[in-house]
Amino acid sequence: MADDSKPGFYIEELNKFKQQHSGEVQYRELTDSPLLKKFRFALQVVIDGKEFPAAGGSNKKEAKNGAAKIALEILNAQVRSSFSPAAKLPSQGTGAGNHVGQLNTYAQKNGLQVLYDCEERSPQQFRVTCRINGKVYGRELAGSKQKAKQLAAQRALEKLHSEDTAARPQGPLAASIASSSESSSLLRSRELSTTESLSGRSSLDRNSCSESWASSQLASPECLPRLAEGAPPEAAAAAADKCPYTTERSFLEHFTDIKPIGKGGYGQVFKARHKIDGKTYVIKRVKYDNEKVKREVEALAELRHPNIVLYHDCWKGPDRLFRDYEWRPETECLFIKMEFCGQGTLDQWIDRMRHQKPDKTLALQFFKQIVEGVNYIHKKKYIHRDLKPSNIFLVDEKQIKIGDFGLVAALENDSKRTTGMGTRRYMSPEQIASTDYGNKVDIYALGIIYVELTHICKTSSEMAKIFSQLKEGEIPKEFSGRKKALLEQLLALDPSKRPSAQELLYTLRSWKDGAGSIEHRTC
Repeated sequence: MADDSKPGFYIEELNKFKQQHSGEVQYRELTDSPLLKKFRFALQVVIDGKEFPAAGGSNKKEAKNGAAKIALEILNAQVRSSFSPAAKLPSQGTGAGNHVGQLNTYAQKNGLQVLYDCEERSPQQFRVTCRINGKVYGRELAGSKQKAKQLAAQRALEKLHSEDTAARPQGPLAASIASSSESSSLLRSRELSTTESLSGRSSLDRNSCSESWASSQLASPECLPRLAEGAPPEAAAAAADKCPYTTERSFLEHFTDIKPIGKGGYGQVFKARHKIDGKTYVIKRVKYDNEKVKREVEALAELRHPNIVLYHDCWKGPDRLFRDYEWRPETECLFIKMEFCGQGTLDQWIDRMRHQKPDKTLALQFFKQIVEGVNYIHKKKYIHRDLKPSNIFLVDEKQIKIGDFGLVAALENDSKRTTGMGTRRYMSPEQIASTDYGNKVDIYALGIIYVELTHICKTSSEMAKIFSQLKEGEIPKEFSGRKKALLEQLLALDPSKRPSAQELLYTLRSWKDGAGSIEHRTC
């Protein structure tokens, strides 16, 4: 029997749930929660943007474990409630009503995942397939996409009517739960209890907070099979059993153990093991529809440095992307194969250091390595434009590498430079306001990163206060001497007053070994 008294037990269990259902789990520290009147820390779970009730604790790990427990209770309650029909199907023979709306209402109340896959067969003919938790329930042709979608939803409703809707549904949800329960302890009948002292809210409040998330994640779209264009159903199903994340032939032919590890506006990132050399690589998939994509590959191919993620090669091919709750027809994609840095991001390292004795020597070594990488990028006439700890990766305990060149721009003759591209916390004033900027935007970002590395705060609210002061051009009182002088240069509002990366390296090297002479504090 699992020991739920073990420190961090519910954190581990929630991680298992995430792996089964593909939700992105984050923990958010709260600074204005009523729980802080009783506890030192208050944290809440956020899954794919959906907030769960907070929990308190005498230390951060205790609060984090309590928040994970609350989230698990809510998710398990959602799973258990789905075993009894929560909503009745609309009566058969309802005519030409809003079948899509009727099906969505039923699905939401019963925890079903409905997806529509639209294929344009000709300008006047569309075929829409309705899948519920991965199983095809309707497929219809019509002269418009909306008409075909309504017909497919109507067919799905008819099929649901024909299924047995007794105490345990025999439809798609039951199959999904049964499959998941074989590999996840979270789908057992074990009840999770949560006290009012952890959340300050009733269990009814917590259920209502997470209903929409749990309904949509029981069968995550990332886990559903994707039928290849023109492939026989049995062949497509076999391919989906091996990897539900891609249908691209070369990706499937040369790699195994394909797993998503990140996604954003610029594509999706996977880690995968090569079938021949046995090594694990990062594969970034982006829609190949503009020059920016090509620019990233050109930059990566040219950059060879110990502090920059190593580019291997790339290829293009048709794949299917998930957008607006539908699997889109095949789209030309670019696949970028890069080095896999298995020790996480610098952002995660900083978070781990919040409650440890600061390693000032290692922190400054990391910063010097980042500057070395940036100096090389600038010498090659590129601007990174999105430097931040989450885009910097740990190769091992003492080496970092800069990655994610999705916003890279050529320093000269770049007519496509854009305003406000990047992560706002690390963006210089000119990058936010103008299209007329140069590589000094990276120097400004280095200033913010320097603060994070050399002044690690224990709470996000303390760090946010410091960032606010820096953005207003004010150097907080926590920084003095050489640190203050350096920050005044790195964060100067006038880009011309910021040092170059090469000049910054000279400064760091002049500080003896760059460690003993620099004061390193925590909030």
